[in-house]
Amino acid sequence: MKTLSLLIKPASSGCNMQCGYCFYQAIAEHRLKADHGLMTPETVRQLLKRVQAHLTSGDRLEIAFQGGEPTLAGLSFFQDFTRQADDLLPGIRVDYSLQTNGLRLDEDWALFFKERDWLIGLSLDGPMTHDRYRPDRSGNNTFERVMAAKQLLDEYHIDYNVLSVLTPELSNQADEWFDWLIAQGIEHAQLIPLISPLGSPEVGLRPEQFYRFYHRLIERWLERLRSGEWLHIQLIDHLIEQIGTGRVRLCGLDGRCRLQYVIEADGTLYPCDFYATDEYRLGSILEHSFLDLARTPKAKQFLAERSELTEVCQGCAYVSLCAGGCRRLQGAMYLGRDKTYCGYQRLLTVYYPTLRQIAQKLL
Repeated sequence: MKTLSLLIKPASSGCNMQCGYCFYQAIAEHRLKADHGLMTPETVRQLLKRVQAHLTSGDRLEIAFQGGEPTLAGLSFFQDFTRQADDLLPGIRVDYSLQTNGLRLDEDWALFFKERDWLIGLSLDGPMTHDRYRPDRSGNNTFERVMAAKQLLDEYHIDYNVLSVLTPELSNQADEWFDWLIAQGIEHAQLIPLISPLGSPEVGLRPEQFYRFYHRLIERWLERLRSGEWLHIQLIDHLIEQIGTGRVRLCGLDGRCRLQYVIEADGTLYPCDFYATDEYRLGSILEHSFLDLARTPKAKQFLAERSELTEVCQGCAYVSLCAGGCRRLQGAMYLGRDKTYCGYQRLLTVYYPTLRQIAQKLL
């Protein structure tokens, strides 16, 4: 069985919020054309025709819609997309997910997500930092409105996870963030370390802050585990699986880049969400097959690029678990500017034995 994973941006970089840390807006501003508008029905059909040529009955297609804010494409866009996929891809299992800020969600959206069994990622930082970083386009606070979207997902029993950005401020508030998850009944959460914009000085999270947050978070997570309750934190879940099985399902945890097949609204394809710039443009699905795009010199060059294995890496007992890690997360999670301290190495030094014991019991 073959699996094809696509990350589609149906509303390009357009958004109804103005987040101070939005990495994709910063990336889009590096392009000659920052915003490609809304994906047209013709582009959708051509995209699905490319999938049809790439997969056969019994294969699997994973589609994640992101932005910008993908719901700006409108509910009818997604209804039409799924209907076309049903018609053009018989025998192929299609799993849908959508990352949203939640501002446009209402009962019609909820009914659609429930009927089609979509997984929703809700961008929500928690009351500690959310409104500081995530105003709408008019500068108004959004936390309460996004919490209303969460309540809607709860009421309709829609599978979702909460995505929070790990900022320097939040790195001091692991207890508050964890307690908020528990109080809100959130069972699945992930954190994205705040990264510096491409070509800008280091202004994001630092490895010391990454370690400080996760050190406290894992302590709280272990306390809850001892009481018999498992809270799904993405990095912890994937690290336990990697330690127990050797499988790597979270991009970048083994130092290797993979083609993400990021498709912009005009059909342009990029290798990675962090590198959706003109420099890394692979081509267009309107003109080329997925296989041809994956074989381009730019795609091969992207896959060949790796994080530098410094002296710290070469002498690390856990280098096999990251091999230098994701290069876009270097200054935020792994090695800082002076290349002498690795937050991930410090975390594994403290918690690897415990996580290994958990993995041996479960896997």
